[in-house]
Amino acid sequence: MVTVSPLQSKKTLADQALQLRRQAAVIAEGSPNAHLFTLLVEQGFDVRLVRTDDLVSESVAQPRFDMVIFDLPRFDERHQSTCMRLRHRDQSLPIMVVSATDSLEDRVRGLDSGADEFVAKPFSSPEMAARLRALLRRSGTSQPSNILRYSDLALDLASRTVYRNNQRIDLSRREFSLLTFLVQHAEQILTRDQILEEVWDKPANYESNVVDVYVNYLRNKLEQGSNGRLVHTVRGKGYMLHRQPGA
Repeated sequence: MVTVSPLQSKKTLADQALQLRRQAAVIAEGSPNAHLFTLLVEQGFDVRLVRTDDLVSESVAQPRFDMVIFDLPRFDERHQSTCMRLRHRDQSLPIMVVSATDSLEDRVRGLDSGADEFVAKPFSSPEMAARLRALLRRSGTSQPSNILRYSDLALDLASRTVYRNNQRIDLSRREFSLLTFLVQHAEQILTRDQILEEVWDKPANYESNVVDVYVNYLRNKLEQGSNGRLVHTVRGKGYMLHRQPGA
């Protein structure tokens, strides 16, 4: 049973938005390294395993990942090409190579292709954790980014772009403001008056169906393809951003 709760202060909401977990993409061949996954989670990352280089080279260009890690038996010419494409697209993206081989040739290849770190297996947990933190500091991402995430949504507050399931969704300025407000208050019921006051800067008693109209606009765009519903109507109360289990 969800009840209407008073809105928190804008400062608190901003702090909450910036405390969302970072996203790491791991390019792996064969069985993923459970030790590495555990370390990443402990360092505050949500981890996505990427099976093919082509997939990550497309998806990392979107505001989705805060770090990319190659977890490989050997960093060869094929991985070099992928790393170079990633670095060309984003000069600030933290990239690490974790390899079972530690030859001079492999290390030079990895660093020259754009990787910031090259770590040989096996590695010690304290040292790897320190290297991850140092890499974030050097890249300027030691503090959480201006990206809001909820479920399969990613909102880049700086560029005002939105992605769902790694697919870009074009929103108007007002639609983006509405979705941002909903994400900041995910799992909370928001009344129409609260939305009007925050998104449209209108008094609570302002009579208009503009909220309902824009919620429908959002739904039509967010639910394209096989995407399930995120913005739900709470009868007699308002709206709530909520991902239903299995949806």
